[in-house]
Amino acid sequence: MTREKSMENRLLRSGNFVTGTLDYVLVVDRNYRILYSNRYDRMMAKEGFRFFAPESAPSFFDIYPDLKRSESSIVETMNTGRITERMNQKYLDWEGNVYFTNNITVPIIRDGIIIGAVELVRDATTVDSISQADRESDSISTVTRTNPMFNFDDVLTQDSEMLEIKRMAELFSTTSKPTLIYGETGTGKELLAQSMIVRSGVPQNKVVIQNCAAVPVNLLETTLFGSFKGAFTGAERVVGLFEQADGGILFLDELNSIPLSVQAKLLRVLQDGTFRPVGSEKEKYTSVKVIATVNIDPVQAIDEGVLRSDLFYRFTGSLLNIPPLRERKGDILFYAETFLKEACSLYRKPLMSLDSELQGFFMDYAWPGNVREIKHLIESMVSLSSKEVLSMKDLPAYLYNRVTGTMNLERPLPQEGLQEESSLGLNEYLEHVEREYIKRALLQEGQAIGKAADRLNIPRQTLSYKIKKLGL
Repeated sequence: MTREKSMENRLLRSGNFVTGTLDYVLVVDRNYRILYSNRYDRMMAKEGFRFFAPESAPSFFDIYPDLKRSESSIVETMNTGRITERMNQKYLDWEGNVYFTNNITVPIIRDGIIIGAVELVRDATTVDSISQADRESDSISTVTRTNPMFNFDDVLTQDSEMLEIKRMAELFSTTSKPTLIYGETGTGKELLAQSMIVRSGVPQNKVVIQNCAAVPVNLLETTLFGSFKGAFTGAERVVGLFEQADGGILFLDELNSIPLSVQAKLLRVLQDGTFRPVGSEKEKYTSVKVIATVNIDPVQAIDEGVLRSDLFYRFTGSLLNIPPLRERKGDILFYAETFLKEACSLYRKPLMSLDSELQGFFMDYAWPGNVREIKHLIESMVSLSSKEVLSMKDLPAYLYNRVTGTMNLERPLPQEGLQEESSLGLNEYLEHVEREYIKRALLQEGQAIGKAADRLNIPRQTLSYKIKKLGL
Protein backbone atom coordinates (compact mmCIF):
# COMPACT_ATOMS: atom_id res chain seq x y z
CA MET A 1 0.00 0.00 0.00
CA THR A 2 1.39 3.43 -0.93
CA ARG A 3 2.01 6.09 1.71
CA GLU A 4 -0.66 8.30 0.09
CA LYS A 5 -3.25 5.49 0.14
CA SER A 6 -2.44 4.72 3.77
CA MET A 7 -2.93 8.39 4.68
CA GLU A 8 -6.25 8.44 2.80
CA ASN A 9 -7.52 5.42 4.74
CA ARG A 10 -6.49 6.96 8.03
CA LEU A 11 -8.33 10.17 7.17
CA LEU A 12 -11.43 8.16 6.31
CA ARG A 13 -11.19 6.41 9.68
CA SER A 14 -10.79 9.77 11.42
CA GLY A 15 -13.91 11.00 9.63
CA ASN A 16 -15.87 8.06 10.99
CA PHE A 17 -14.34 8.74 14.35
CA VAL A 18 -15.54 12.35 14.35
CA THR A 19 -19.05 11.56 13.21
CA GLY A 20 -19.40 9.15 16.14
CA THR A 21 -19.51 10.17 19.78
CA LEU A 22 -16.66 12.60 20.48
CA ASP A 23 -15.82 13.25 24.11
CA TYR A 24 -12.86 15.58 23.91
CA VAL A 25 -11.37 18.08 21.46
CA LEU A 26 -7.96 19.57 22.13
CA VAL A 27 -6.10 22.22 20.11
CA VAL A 28 -2.48 23.11 20.92
CA ASP A 29 -0.07 25.51 19.26
CA ARG A 30 3.56 24.87 18.35
CA ASN A 31 4.60 25.57 21.95
CA TYR A 32 2.12 23.03 23.35
CA ARG A 33 -0.12 25.74 24.78
CA ILE A 34 -3.77 24.68 25.01
CA LEU A 35 -5.81 27.01 22.78
CA TYR A 36 -9.03 25.00 23.06
CA SER A 37 -10.06 22.12 25.29
CA ASN A 38 -13.51 21.14 26.48
CA ARG A 39 -12.16 18.68 29.07
CA TYR A 40 -9.85 21.31 30.56
CA ASP A 41 -12.77 23.74 30.85
CA ARG A 42 -14.98 21.24 32.64
CA MET A 43 -12.21 20.34 35.09
CA MET A 44 -10.85 23.79 35.83
CA ALA A 45 -12.86 26.74 34.58
CA LYS A 46 -16.26 25.15 35.19
CA GLU A 47 -17.51 26.85 32.03
CA GLY A 48 -18.67 25.70 28.64
CA PHE A 49 -16.52 25.23 25.54
CA ARG A 50 -14.03 28.04 25.26
CA PHE A 51 -10.93 29.22 23.46
CA PHE A 52 -7.90 30.41 25.41
CA ALA A 53 -5.84 33.45 24.44
CA PRO A 54 -2.24 32.42 23.65
CA GLU A 55 -0.77 34.69 26.32
CA SER A 56 -2.88 33.06 29.04
CA ALA A 57 -3.13 29.55 27.62
CA PRO A 58 -2.13 26.72 29.97
CA SER A 59 0.60 24.28 29.00
CA PHE A 60 -0.45 20.80 27.90
CA PHE A 61 2.35 19.36 30.04
CA ASP A 62 1.19 21.29 33.12
CA ILE A 63 -2.27 19.74 32.85
CA TYR A 64 -0.84 16.26 32.19
CA PRO A 65 2.51 16.41 34.07
CA ASP A 66 3.07 12.63 34.21
CA LEU A 67 2.68 12.06 30.47
CA LYS A 68 6.01 11.15 28.89
CA ARG A 69 6.76 13.11 25.73
CA SER A 70 8.04 9.97 24.06
CA GLU A 71 4.60 8.39 24.52
CA SER A 72 2.40 11.37 23.62
CA SER A 73 0.45 11.26 20.36
CA ILE A 74 0.47 15.07 20.28
CA VAL A 75 4.28 15.22 20.50
CA GLU A 76 4.59 12.54 17.82
CA THR A 77 2.33 14.47 15.46
CA MET A 78 4.10 17.78 16.13
CA ASN A 79 7.49 16.17 15.44
CA THR A 80 6.55 14.18 12.34
CA GLY A 81 3.71 16.13 10.75
CA ARG A 82 1.77 12.89 10.39
CA ILE A 83 -1.66 11.86 11.61
CA THR A 84 -1.20 9.76 14.74
CA GLU A 85 -3.60 7.14 16.07
CA ARG A 86 -3.28 5.98 19.66
CA MET A 87 -5.61 3.46 21.28
CA ASN A 88 -6.16 3.22 25.02
CA GLN A 89 -3.67 5.97 25.86
CA LYS A 90 -3.45 6.60 29.59
CA TYR A 91 -3.48 10.14 30.98
CA LEU A 92 -3.06 11.20 34.61
CA ASP A 93 -3.98 14.86 34.97
CA TRP A 94 -2.67 17.39 37.48
CA GLU A 95 -5.49 16.55 39.92
CA GLY A 96 -4.77 12.82 39.85
CA ASN A 97 -7.71 11.91 37.59
CA VAL A 98 -7.05 8.86 35.38
CA TYR A 99 -8.24 8.79 31.75
CA PHE A 100 -8.00 6.11 29.06
CA THR A 101 -8.64 7.48 25.59
CA ASN A 102 -8.66 6.53 21.91
CA ASN A 103 -7.06 9.41 19.99
CA ILE A 104 -6.57 10.66 16.47
CA THR A 105 -4.18 13.60 16.29
CA VAL A 106 -3.99 15.75 13.16
CA PRO A 107 -1.24 18.34 12.48
CA ILE A 108 -2.06 21.95 11.64
CA ILE A 109 0.31 22.95 8.84
CA ARG A 110 0.68 26.39 7.27
CA ASP A 111 3.18 27.17 4.50
CA GLY A 112 4.81 23.81 5.13
CA ILE A 113 5.40 24.55 8.83
CA ILE A 114 3.72 22.67 11.67
CA ILE A 115 2.05 25.35 13.80
CA GLY A 116 -0.07 23.14 16.05
CA ALA A 117 -2.20 20.03 16.35
CA VAL A 118 -5.82 19.00 16.87
CA GLU A 119 -6.56 15.90 18.91
CA LEU A 120 -9.94 14.16 18.60
CA VAL A 121 -10.69 11.89 21.52
CA ARG A 122 -13.16 9.23 22.53
CA ASP A 123 -13.07 8.44 26.20
CA ALA A 124 -12.28 4.76 26.73
CA THR A 125 -12.28 5.06 30.51
CA THR A 126 -14.42 2.40 32.17
CA VAL A 127 -14.80 1.05 35.65
CA ASP A 128 -12.70 -1.93 34.56
CA SER A 129 -9.90 0.22 33.14
CA ILE A 130 -9.70 2.35 36.28
CA SER A 131 -9.74 -0.74 38.44
CA GLN A 132 -6.89 -2.13 36.37
CA ALA A 133 -4.97 1.13 36.79
CA ASP A 134 -5.58 0.97 40.52
CA ARG A 135 -4.25 -2.57 40.67
CA GLU A 136 -1.19 -1.59 38.67
CA SER A 137 -0.41 1.34 40.97
CA ASP A 138 -1.61 -0.28 44.22
CA SER A 139 -4.51 2.19 44.56
CA ILE A 140 -5.03 5.63 43.12
CA SER A 141 -2.89 7.35 45.73
CA THR A 142 -0.10 4.83 46.21
CA VAL A 143 2.86 4.13 43.96
CA THR A 144 5.44 1.51 44.87
CA ARG A 145 8.90 1.07 43.46
CA THR A 146 7.85 -1.06 40.49
CA ASN A 147 9.19 1.49 38.00
CA PRO A 148 12.85 2.48 37.55
CA MET A 149 13.81 5.26 39.94
CA PHE A 150 16.52 7.88 39.82
CA ASN A 151 19.72 7.43 41.79
CA PHE A 152 22.53 9.74 42.85
CA ASP A 153 24.29 9.29 39.50
CA ASP A 154 21.30 11.11 37.97
CA VAL A 155 21.77 14.13 40.27
CA LEU A 156 23.89 16.18 37.87
CA THR A 157 25.52 19.38 39.08
CA GLN A 158 28.71 21.41 38.97
CA ASP A 159 27.67 23.68 41.81
CA SER A 160 29.65 23.31 45.05
CA GLU A 161 26.60 23.88 47.27
CA MET A 162 24.60 21.26 45.38
CA LEU A 163 27.48 18.80 45.59
CA GLU A 164 27.44 19.24 49.38
CA ILE A 165 23.66 18.73 49.48
CA LYS A 166 24.10 15.58 47.42
CA ARG A 167 26.73 14.32 49.88
CA MET A 168 24.45 15.02 52.86
CA ALA A 169 21.53 13.30 51.15
CA GLU A 170 23.64 10.18 50.69
CA LEU A 171 24.45 10.21 54.42
CA PHE A 172 20.80 10.70 55.41
CA SER A 173 19.79 7.79 53.14
CA THR A 174 21.08 5.20 55.60
CA THR A 175 19.70 6.72 58.81
CA SER A 176 16.26 6.29 60.34
CA LYS A 177 15.79 10.04 60.84
CA PRO A 178 12.91 11.66 58.96
CA THR A 179 14.22 13.92 56.17
CA LEU A 180 12.66 17.11 54.83
CA ILE A 181 13.70 18.38 51.40
CA TYR A 182 12.59 21.89 50.51
CA GLY A 183 13.05 24.20 47.56
CA GLU A 184 11.12 25.93 44.81
CA THR A 185 9.09 24.04 42.24
CA GLY A 186 11.28 22.34 39.66
CA THR A 187 14.52 22.31 41.64
CA GLY A 188 14.73 18.52 41.81
CA LYS A 189 13.32 17.60 45.21
CA GLU A 190 11.73 14.37 43.99
CA LEU A 191 14.90 13.41 42.14
CA LEU A 192 16.88 13.74 45.38
CA ALA A 193 14.23 11.83 47.35
CA GLN A 194 14.19 8.96 44.85
CA SER A 195 17.98 8.82 44.95
CA MET A 196 17.86 8.50 48.74
CA ILE A 197 15.30 5.71 48.47
CA VAL A 198 17.46 3.76 46.03
CA ARG A 199 20.59 4.26 48.15
CA SER A 200 18.74 3.05 51.27
CA GLY A 201 18.46 -0.46 49.85
CA VAL A 202 14.89 -0.82 51.12
CA PRO A 203 12.96 -3.53 49.20
CA GLN A 204 10.53 -2.42 46.50
CA ASN A 205 7.43 -3.58 48.33
CA LYS A 206 8.36 -1.49 51.36
CA VAL A 207 8.56 1.86 49.56
CA VAL A 208 5.38 3.94 49.27
CA ILE A 209 5.23 7.28 47.45
CA GLN A 210 2.39 9.72 47.96
CA ASN A 211 1.73 13.17 46.48
CA CYS A 212 -0.29 14.72 49.30
CA ALA A 213 -1.68 17.45 47.02
CA ALA A 214 -3.31 14.78 44.81
CA VAL A 215 -5.54 13.46 47.60
CA PRO A 216 -8.76 15.26 48.62
CA VAL A 217 -8.23 16.94 51.99
CA ASN A 218 -11.03 14.99 53.64
CA LEU A 219 -9.42 11.68 52.64
CA LEU A 220 -5.84 12.40 53.72
CA GLU A 221 -6.22 11.07 57.25
CA THR A 222 -7.71 7.80 55.99
CA THR A 223 -5.09 7.58 53.24
CA LEU A 224 -2.21 7.94 55.68
CA PHE A 225 -3.49 6.05 58.70
CA GLY A 226 -6.26 3.80 57.39
CA SER A 227 -9.80 3.26 58.65
CA PHE A 228 -12.11 0.56 59.97
CA LYS A 229 -15.44 -0.43 58.48
CA GLY A 230 -18.24 1.69 59.92
CA ALA A 231 -15.94 4.49 61.11
CA PHE A 232 -18.13 6.87 59.12
CA THR A 233 -20.89 6.55 56.55
CA GLY A 234 -19.69 4.29 53.76
CA ALA A 235 -16.34 3.62 55.40
CA GLU A 236 -14.61 0.33 54.63
CA ARG A 237 -11.47 -1.26 56.02
CA VAL A 238 -8.57 0.67 54.51
CA VAL A 239 -4.92 -0.11 55.10
CA GLY A 240 -3.16 3.23 55.47
CA LEU A 241 0.17 4.16 53.95
CA PHE A 242 2.04 3.96 57.26
CA GLU A 243 0.85 0.40 57.69
CA GLN A 244 1.76 -0.45 54.08
CA ALA A 245 5.25 1.02 54.47
CA ASP A 246 5.99 -0.61 57.85
CA GLY A 247 9.67 -1.54 57.90
CA GLY A 248 10.39 0.66 54.88
CA ILE A 249 10.12 4.21 53.55
CA LEU A 250 7.16 6.55 53.07
CA PHE A 251 7.81 9.48 50.71
CA LEU A 252 5.33 12.34 51.27
CA ASP A 253 5.52 14.88 48.46
CA GLU A 254 4.07 18.36 49.19
CA LEU A 255 3.82 17.84 52.93
CA ASN A 256 2.35 21.32 53.39
CA SER A 257 -0.83 20.16 51.61
CA ILE A 258 -1.76 18.04 54.66
CA PRO A 259 -4.29 19.73 57.01
CA LEU A 260 -2.84 20.89 60.34
CA SER A 261 -5.05 18.48 62.28
CA VAL A 262 -3.63 15.54 60.34
CA GLN A 263 -0.11 16.96 60.70
CA ALA A 264 -0.54 16.59 64.47
CA LYS A 265 -1.21 12.89 64.01
CA LEU A 266 1.78 12.65 61.67
CA LEU A 267 4.00 14.24 64.31
CA ARG A 268 3.05 11.56 66.79
CA VAL A 269 4.05 8.80 64.36
CA LEU A 270 7.42 10.46 63.86
CA GLN A 271 7.94 10.78 67.60
CA ASP A 272 6.95 7.37 68.91
CA GLY A 273 5.87 5.30 65.89
CA THR A 274 2.23 4.93 67.01
CA PHE A 275 -1.00 5.89 65.29
CA ARG A 276 -4.69 5.07 65.45
CA PRO A 277 -6.65 4.29 62.25
CA VAL A 278 -9.87 6.25 61.78
CA GLY A 279 -12.65 4.54 63.72
CA SER A 280 -10.29 2.32 65.76
CA GLU A 281 -9.84 2.36 69.52
CA LYS A 282 -6.55 0.47 69.33
CA GLU A 283 -3.19 1.94 68.48
CA LYS A 284 -0.85 0.45 65.93
CA TYR A 285 2.92 0.60 65.83
CA THR A 286 4.97 1.20 62.70
CA SER A 287 8.66 1.59 61.93
CA VAL A 288 8.85 3.84 58.89
CA LYS A 289 11.45 6.29 57.61
CA VAL A 290 9.66 9.37 56.29
CA ILE A 291 11.08 11.50 53.48
CA ALA A 292 9.02 14.61 52.81
CA THR A 293 9.16 17.66 50.55
CA VAL A 294 7.71 21.17 50.65
CA ASN A 295 7.90 23.65 47.77
CA ILE A 296 8.29 26.78 49.90
CA ASP A 297 10.59 27.77 52.73
CA PRO A 298 9.36 25.93 55.86
CA VAL A 299 9.52 29.12 57.95
CA GLN A 300 7.29 30.84 55.39
CA ALA A 301 4.96 27.82 55.43
CA ILE A 302 4.71 28.12 59.22
CA ASP A 303 3.98 31.86 58.95
CA GLU A 304 1.27 31.16 56.37
CA GLY A 305 -0.32 28.55 58.63
CA VAL A 306 0.14 25.55 56.34
CA LEU A 307 2.88 23.79 58.34
CA ARG A 308 3.01 23.08 62.07
CA SER A 309 6.15 24.41 63.71
CA ASP A 310 6.50 21.35 65.96
CA LEU A 311 6.32 19.07 62.92
CA PHE A 312 9.02 21.09 61.20
CA TYR A 313 11.27 20.90 64.26
CA ARG A 314 11.01 17.12 64.13
CA PHE A 315 12.76 17.27 60.74
CA THR A 316 15.49 19.75 61.68
CA GLY A 317 18.08 17.04 62.26
CA SER A 318 17.89 16.05 58.58
CA LEU A 319 17.09 19.06 56.39
CA LEU A 320 18.06 19.51 52.75
CA ASN A 321 17.54 22.90 51.11
CA ILE A 322 17.89 22.85 47.30
CA PRO A 323 18.77 26.36 46.05
CA PRO A 324 16.96 27.73 42.97
CA LEU A 325 18.70 27.53 39.62
CA ARG A 326 19.19 31.32 39.46
CA GLU A 327 21.56 30.98 42.43
CA ARG A 328 23.53 28.20 40.70
CA LYS A 329 24.93 30.07 37.70
CA GLY A 330 27.50 27.37 37.06
CA ASP A 331 24.75 24.81 36.44
CA ILE A 332 22.70 26.81 33.91
CA LEU A 333 24.74 26.21 30.74
CA PHE A 334 25.79 22.80 32.05
CA TYR A 335 22.11 21.76 32.18
CA ALA A 336 21.42 23.41 28.83
CA GLU A 337 24.15 21.36 27.14
CA THR A 338 23.07 18.17 28.93
CA PHE A 339 19.41 18.57 27.99
CA LEU A 340 20.36 19.53 24.41
CA LYS A 341 22.12 16.20 24.00
CA GLU A 342 19.17 14.32 25.48
CA ALA A 343 16.57 16.15 23.38
CA CYS A 344 18.52 15.78 20.13
CA SER A 345 18.83 12.07 20.81
CA LEU A 346 15.13 11.79 21.69
CA TYR A 347 13.99 13.58 18.53
CA ARG A 348 16.70 11.95 16.37
CA LYS A 349 18.30 15.24 15.34
CA PRO A 350 21.95 16.25 14.91
CA LEU A 351 23.51 17.76 18.03
CA MET A 352 22.54 21.44 18.36
CA SER A 353 24.15 24.31 20.24
CA LEU A 354 23.15 27.74 21.60
CA ASP A 355 24.48 30.95 20.10
CA SER A 356 26.22 33.48 22.37
CA GLU A 357 23.17 35.77 22.70
CA LEU A 358 20.96 32.88 23.80
CA GLN A 359 23.62 31.69 26.24
CA GLY A 360 23.71 35.20 27.71
CA PHE A 361 19.93 35.20 28.07
CA PHE A 362 20.03 31.83 29.81
CA MET A 363 22.56 33.18 32.31
CA ASP A 364 20.51 36.33 33.03
CA TYR A 365 17.03 34.74 33.09
CA ALA A 366 15.54 34.10 36.56
CA TRP A 367 14.27 30.56 35.73
CA PRO A 368 11.16 30.63 37.97
CA GLY A 369 10.47 27.01 36.96
CA ASN A 370 14.09 26.07 37.75
CA VAL A 371 15.60 22.87 36.30
CA ARG A 372 12.24 21.59 35.09
CA GLU A 373 11.71 24.79 33.11
CA ILE A 374 15.08 24.73 31.38
CA LYS A 375 14.61 21.04 30.51
CA HIS A 376 11.16 21.56 28.98
CA LEU A 377 12.32 24.75 27.23
CA ILE A 378 15.23 22.95 25.58
CA GLU A 379 12.98 20.05 24.53
CA SER A 380 10.49 22.46 22.99
CA MET A 381 13.16 24.35 21.06
CA VAL A 382 14.82 21.19 19.76
CA SER A 383 11.53 19.57 18.73
CA LEU A 384 10.50 22.58 16.64
CA SER A 385 13.81 23.64 15.10
CA SER A 386 15.92 22.20 12.30
CA LYS A 387 18.87 24.57 12.80
CA GLU A 388 22.28 23.54 14.07
CA VAL A 389 22.61 26.64 16.26
CA LEU A 390 19.61 27.81 18.30
CA SER A 391 19.04 31.54 18.75
CA MET A 392 16.69 33.87 20.64
CA LYS A 393 14.12 33.49 17.85
CA ASP A 394 13.82 29.79 18.70
CA LEU A 395 12.47 30.60 22.17
CA PRO A 396 8.78 29.77 22.73
CA ALA A 397 6.60 32.76 21.88
CA TYR A 398 5.50 33.36 25.48
CA LEU A 399 9.11 33.78 26.58
CA TYR A 400 10.36 35.62 23.50
CA ASN A 401 7.57 38.18 23.82
CA ARG A 402 8.35 38.64 27.49
CA VAL A 403 12.03 39.23 26.74
CA THR A 404 11.49 41.62 23.83
CA GLY A 405 8.46 43.37 25.37
CA THR A 406 8.59 46.51 27.46
CA MET A 407 9.22 45.97 31.14
CA ASN A 408 7.45 48.91 32.73
CA LEU A 409 8.56 48.12 36.24
CA GLU A 410 11.50 50.47 35.75
CA ARG A 411 9.30 53.59 35.65
CA PRO A 412 9.35 55.77 38.79
CA LEU A 413 6.84 54.65 41.38
CA PRO A 414 3.78 56.89 41.97
CA GLN A 415 4.03 59.16 44.96
CA GLU A 416 0.30 59.59 45.61
CA GLY A 417 -0.53 59.12 49.26
CA LEU A 418 3.14 59.15 50.24
CA GLN A 419 4.01 61.53 53.03
CA GLU A 420 7.16 63.61 53.26
CA GLU A 421 9.91 60.97 53.19
CA SER A 422 11.63 62.38 56.22
CA SER A 423 8.50 61.85 58.33
CA LEU A 424 8.37 58.14 57.53
CA GLY A 425 10.29 55.33 59.14
CA LEU A 426 12.33 53.11 56.84
CA ASN A 427 9.95 50.17 57.22
CA GLU A 428 6.93 52.32 56.31
CA TYR A 429 8.63 53.71 53.25
CA LEU A 430 9.80 50.29 52.06
CA GLU A 431 6.31 48.86 52.58
CA HIS A 432 4.85 51.63 50.42
CA VAL A 433 7.37 50.97 47.66
CA GLU A 434 6.76 47.22 47.84
CA ARG A 435 2.99 47.68 47.70
CA GLU A 436 3.14 49.94 44.64
CA TYR A 437 5.65 47.67 42.89
CA ILE A 438 3.41 44.64 43.37
CA LYS A 439 0.27 46.56 42.35
CA ARG A 440 1.96 47.57 39.10
CA ALA A 441 3.09 44.03 38.32
CA LEU A 442 -0.43 42.68 38.98
CA LEU A 443 -1.96 45.36 36.77
CA GLN A 444 0.47 44.64 33.93
CA GLU A 445 -0.27 40.91 34.12
CA GLY A 446 -4.05 41.25 34.34
CA GLN A 447 -4.10 40.28 38.04
CA ALA A 448 -2.58 36.88 37.20
CA ILE A 449 -0.58 36.05 40.31
CA GLY A 450 1.64 33.46 38.64
CA LYS A 451 2.67 35.80 35.81
CA ALA A 452 3.15 38.71 38.21
CA ALA A 453 5.40 36.53 40.35
CA ASP A 454 7.47 35.67 37.26
CA ARG A 455 7.74 39.36 36.39
CA LEU A 456 8.90 40.14 39.93
CA ASN A 457 11.26 37.13 39.97
CA ILE A 458 9.80 35.74 43.19
CA PRO A 459 7.97 32.45 43.92
CA ARG A 460 4.19 32.50 43.49
CA GLN A 461 3.73 31.50 47.14
CA THR A 462 5.81 34.48 48.28
CA LEU A 463 3.73 36.87 46.18
CA SER A 464 0.47 35.40 47.54
CA TYR A 465 1.78 35.91 51.07
CA LYS A 466 2.77 39.54 50.34
CA ILE A 467 -0.60 40.30 48.70
CA LYS A 468 -2.36 39.09 51.83
CA LYS A 469 0.07 40.89 54.14
CA LEU A 470 -0.19 44.20 52.27
CA GLY A 471 -3.97 43.97 51.90
CA LEU A 472 -3.93 44.13 48.09
